[in-house]
Amino acid sequence: MIRLAAVAGLLSVGLSVMLHTAQVRGAATGQLDLSRIRILAIAPFYDEVYAPDLAALGGVRLSELATRGPIRIVPPADVATEMKRLGIAPAALVSPTSTVAVGRAVGADAVLTGRITLAIRERDRDRDDQSLGGGIYSRVDASIRVLEVATRLTLFHETFICTAPASLEVAMDCLARDVVRRLGLAR
Repeated sequence: MIRLAAVAGLLSVGLSVMLHTAQVRGAATGQLDLSRIRILAIAPFYDEVYAPDLAALGGVRLSELATRGPIRIVPPADVATEMKRLGIAPAALVSPTSTVAVGRAVGADAVLTGRITLAIRERDRDRDDQSLGGGIYSRVDASIRVLEVATRLTLFHETFICTAPASLEVAMDCLARDVVRRLGLAR
């Protein structure tokens, strides 16, 4: 009987490893399955170092673009209201526990969080042809994560980088469009 229990335990561990490997392999090959997600909460993007106003614009713009898609969107303003009620600061959304609490509070199946990791506007000193708007460019980098509320699984986590020959706001709009396209949130 003990041997049977040990074999069953090993089979269970093996199956668990195989499932985890399949999930990781799917993520690595770019396969993205959001089919279980009916309601997606978009949390206000977070950035206290580079450009907090730009971060706020990122979540709002992503929400606007995604409302035309197949998944119902809970906009950042509604998520921010629940975060305030729960006493959860935007920086706390790095924690899956905080993210799940917010997701449950707004009735979402998953929560999308965004963290600005770089926001710069510079003169491109390496280019003589001035093709980037007179040699001035803006770049925004953001880490985007989608966490499923019921399972606490990270369904998606990727860094997006967008460079534009104009303002940081234009670069953020480019980034939001890339996220919507990658996640299949627009029709």
